[in-house]
Amino acid sequence: MEYVFTLPAERQAAVLAISSFDGVHREHQRMLAETVALARRHGAAPIALLPWPVTSGDATANGILTTLSERIALIERCAPSVRVVVLAADAAQPWSPETLIQRITAGWDVAGVVVDPLAEEALCGTELAELARLTGLSVLSIASETAAVAPTGAQIGSAISEGRVSDAALLLTYNYTLVAEVVGGDRRGRLLGFPTANLRVDAGKAIPGNGIYAVLVGLPGEQDAVRPAVASVGVRPTFGDGNARLVEVHLLDLSMDLYGVRITTAFVEWLRSEERFATVEALIEQMRADVEQARRHLARHAASRLDEREAHGRFHQDDAHP
Repeated sequence: MEYVFTLPAERQAAVLAISSFDGVHREHQRMLAETVALARRHGAAPIALLPWPVTSGDATANGILTTLSERIALIERCAPSVRVVVLAADAAQPWSPETLIQRITAGWDVAGVVVDPLAEEALCGTELAELARLTGLSVLSIASETAAVAPTGAQIGSAISEGRVSDAALLLTYNYTLVAEVVGGDRRGRLLGFPTANLRVDAGKAIPGNGIYAVLVGLPGEQDAVRPAVASVGVRPTFGDGNARLVEVHLLDLSMDLYGVRITTAFVEWLRSEERFATVEALIEQMRADVEQARRHLARHAASRLDEREAHGRFHQDDAHP
């Protein structure tokens, strides 16, 4: 995967997919696949164009779904042949359809433009498509064909903020994740027999609603999040800690010092709402039940993922050997 923050030094033929790509969700993936197909048809380079800053117009009041580095990694995973270009804006030349067209035509001989119809307001998706037509650019495909059923950042953000992480996963096509540094806490979980990693989440990231979740954790150097765990999001009402909202993760089969490292937490399933318990003993009993419930959910999730991979492999095998 190649990504740059400047226009190409020499003009080149390109098909451009234009969006902030927050979440790189199901509709974004369709856009990228279409861009690659059109680029091959026209002998051009497939480009994903992300106007900067990528967080300013994201269509969810609940926070961004993905940081810039996460967007680039997701695009690489689902469309490795696509080149990512992040264009900077400044106070003298903020984003508008006109300025975006100027930047585009300055760097590429555009064979086609694929625009996110539900693009954030800052990207002016519909207006940009119309202006592209008026200025002679070939808008070969506009993703609005499926706008009625396409997921939006707002829909996904709402699902996450309400704790409906499995619904969000259907729209994203993957489990929503937080990549966050483990920081020191009051070690209360350790005293209860359930040591937790207290996460410092990046500013602006959408955080799942308060509650208890079955999650998978990935440690530094690991390609995927596969370690079973339970996450707690909330204010710990049993201990009256006030309104400080915490995200804590308890790994089920691993005990190690994680302070100072960044771990990946993938939210698989909501287990229950946050509640206040009359005694610490009642809380501990519930936490044991949470662990067992999480194991069952994660086992089913692992089995379904295995079935998907096997079906995917059979499909390609049949395709290669009719």
